Amino acid sequence: MVDILSLVDSGGQVKLEVTAGDLRHFAQMLIEQTRKEWEKERALARNEEPEEFLTTDEVCKIFNVCPATLWLWHRNGYLRHVKFGSKNMYPASAVKAITHARSLNVSVSGYCKQNATRQKGGAAV
Repeated sequence: MVDILSLVDSGGQVKLEVTAGDLRHFAQMLIEQTRKEWEKERALARNEEPEEFLTTDEVCKIFNVCPATLWLWHRNGYLRHVKFGSKNMYPASAVKAITHARSLNVSVSGYCKQNATRQKGGAAV
């Protein structure tokens, strides 16, 4: 099966009849491609490894929570997301840090309070 992006890349002039699902798939591919290019440019500007980002669905599966919980975590500063268009994307490094804290039997709120304490110079929050 040929997708819209392959047809655009081939440069041929073709008339298409597409479904809403085809357009959604095409838009998601463009967003993903743009996100990866943006990450690489950002990393090059900082001279560091490119940060990987996870989608809301991926993070929900990792923590076994619903999107509303992730939104509350963002509002409370536990796990901040970054907007890519209309999508919320989560830094893989932050997800990994929370996962590591959980593996040490430290609650997510405990982990975040520890980080907040370190940021405030050791004073209790």
